[in-house]
Amino acid sequence: MRIRRLAIMLFCTLPMAVLMYGCGSSSKEGSGTTAPARVAETSCAQCHAQSVDKIDPSVTIYTKYTASKHFTNNVNTVGCQDCHGGGSQHNGIGPIQYANPDASGQCFACHKNSLDSKHYAVYPASTTYNAASSKHNAQYVSTNYQNSCSSCHDSHQPKPGQEHKDWAESGHGDVSGAGWAYYDFKFYGTGECTPCHTSTGFINYVSSGFSIPTATFATPGDGTHEVLTCKACHTDYNFKNRIRNVAAVKAMYTYNGAPVQFSSYGASNLCITCHSGRGNTQTAKSTRFQGHHAPAAGTLFNSSAHVGYEFATKSYGNATSFIHDKIGTAAVPNTGTSGPCVTCHMASSNSHKFSAATKNSTGAITGLPTQTVCLKCHPVAFVTPANMEVLRLGYIETAELLKAYVGNTIPNYLAVAITSSNYNTVADNAYGAFQNAMLTAEEQGAFTHNSVYAKRLLFDSIDWMDNGAFNNTITIPAGYPNARTWFGANASGVATRP
Repeated sequence: MRIRRLAIMLFCTLPMAVLMYGCGSSSKEGSGTTAPARVAETSCAQCHAQSVDKIDPSVTIYTKYTASKHFTNNVNTVGCQDCHGGGSQHNGIGPIQYANPDASGQCFACHKNSLDSKHYAVYPASTTYNAASSKHNAQYVSTNYQNSCSSCHDSHQPKPGQEHKDWAESGHGDVSGAGWAYYDFKFYGTGECTPCHTSTGFINYVSSGFSIPTATFATPGDGTHEVLTCKACHTDYNFKNRIRNVAAVKAMYTYNGAPVQFSSYGASNLCITCHSGRGNTQTAKSTRFQGHHAPAAGTLFNSSAHVGYEFATKSYGNATSFIHDKIGTAAVPNTGTSGPCVTCHMASSNSHKFSAATKNSTGAITGLPTQTVCLKCHPVAFVTPANMEVLRLGYIETAELLKAYVGNTIPNYLAVAITSSNYNTVADNAYGAFQNAMLTAEEQGAFTHNSVYAKRLLFDSIDWMDNGAFNNTITIPAGYPNARTWFGANASGVATRP
């Protein structure tokens, strides 16, 4: 009788065990070899229609999804289970088969064949691959980011937002830009190029306490080039709430034997990392500008970087009224806490173009998208496109005058043109003038970032090259009217050191 009763109890509890087997057991939700079966899509909505979106709490994830092209596609609706896998064993407990479809390759596998060449292109590397001669466009989706679509896109609402469009038109997203396309930077050199010329290298660099790489992350067979993608500055598509936290920047170069260390400027640390430059004139002599390309932070924070050639007997300290380097800090009230780079370059409605000035096809300034920031300190009459263009031309013309002295088309004290062939043989001050003559090409905004510093570098270079001595005055020829205006020269073109 006891045995019979036990048998009945076992018979009754067995179905319960079978029912519970799919909930919380080790074989549920993709742990076995058979993929979970699909259920009606309405089953997903029963729970997830109430799941609040993390970015916009005013809507639910399901509401965003039903408004997206995944749902409204005229050809075929993409359901929850097309991305996440069958839901027959899910029941709200534990992860579904593909809790993160992107990391599992679901997004890329589906979209791969419809992506344009800016997004994805195959550039295989051969066994005789030459990084220096591999000049082709970069891609948003390099080999390292094929399963990382969500670092730029919200999969529940994948349509690109305004930030995506603005970024694609910026220098950071320009796939044909020299900073991404000129070399295959992940192969080029021994790794020191990767922090600023690839997204992967940038993330590795800022996450390692600014340790200069001694090896690249390149792998044989990968010929793709990387731009600076969303993931470099943001940890995922929740952009405003996922800004990558970067410590106060330590530059790649030194000054007087000590590492160049910048103060912390909040989100602007992301910008300073690469725009502080690659060296200064204490670095080994070079035919190219030793501050490297676009060293805006190098001129802005000149007291730390010393990015231009500073003549030994001259002072390059900032004027007491100079506060551009303090914008976006408590030292300049009502400018926020994001530091000068973010505050000045991302204040417009098209923030991810990073543009403080718009220009026409000739390079002339036609607009000031972030003018409101300037007006916190400067009068309206000063901050106009026309006035900024006058200042820009003064900066450009002064450099052209210096180039004429360096090239000996206006006779210099050496009576020799300084070129890439003999730059290493001339005296240090002449070499310094050769370096400073490249300033405007490499740091196009120095006349606004730090105008006095830029003026002093160019003035002292001209002052030295005309007679091999510092007289603290220069004569600017009549053919350089904007340079005369920039320095406040008299009617004869004589200007004094700023």
